[in-house]
Amino acid sequence: MKTIFRTLTLSLVLTAIFSLAAQTPAKPVEMKILVLAGDGTEPGFGAIRFFLQSMGVPFEAVITKSQGLPTLAANGVGRYQGVIQTSGNLAFSDAGVWKSGLTPEQWTALDTYTRDYKVRVVSY
Repeated sequence: MKTIFRTLTLSLVLTAIFSLAAQTPAKPVEMKILVLAGDGTEPGFGAIRFFLQSMGVPFEAVITKSQGLPTLAANGVGRYQGVIQTSGNLAFSDAGVWKSGLTPEQWTALDTYTRDYKVRVVSY
């Protein structure tokens, strides 16, 4: 039952991203989804990747604890049409201390990108 619910939820999220992407963006973006995880152990991380792979949706999965935020745009073209976060703050435990997978500067870069390129972010 949980699997059906998660699949349905993720399907609705992707529908929202694709329908919003169908609107004319302020700047061009590539047809790819960015999946951000804190440390990769989040329960939804595997489900999101499996669903996107099974649907044939191009995506890049990034574990922010070790990889940080990838380059979001180059030469005026955005690299992602949507962003899926495995949690709202991409938190992970580091020796019992909870940290965010992104620095404040990276959060600002992500917010600026989503604003400038009219890209939607969802937390799963």
